Amino acid sequence: MKKAGEQSTYTVDGDAAVKFKVTSIQVGAPCHFPYDTKNGQIVVVSLDIETTATLAKVQTKTWWTMQEWKAIDANGMTMNGNPVAGVCLAPNEQLPVTIGPAEKANGKLAFDVPAGSGTLIYTAPGAPFGWEWTYPAS
Repeated sequence: MKKAGEQSTYTVDGDAAVKFKVTSIQVGAPCHFPYDTKNGQIVVVSLDIETTATLAKVQTKTWWTMQEWKAIDANGMTMNGNPVAGVCLAPNEQLPVTIGPAEKANGKLAFDVPAGSGTLIYTAPGAPFGWEWTYPAS
């Protein structure tokens, strides 16, 4: 379980390949473009990501930012995180879809999640573990 501002590290063979942190979570965020939520509310997550040359050791040689997210609502119901960055965020706000070795990026991801509080979970492709951030009700 992580809090906004805490660093997370993905390692390969004991070396840091990706360091990232959720810098903020905005619940009930508006969409910049017309979009009706399918699940209840928009949650926007801001991230800072830095990769190292070690990332070149993974099969894809990239870090995927929009895959492998899921959300769990306050009642314990699990659903796909359903990223909607393309319809809710202006292009200059969006986090790149992939990041290569020895790169830095910052930006936002937006999710259409059930209303109320919940938990967002990110599991890196191929990783046996993930990271979790809770968000409050709007």
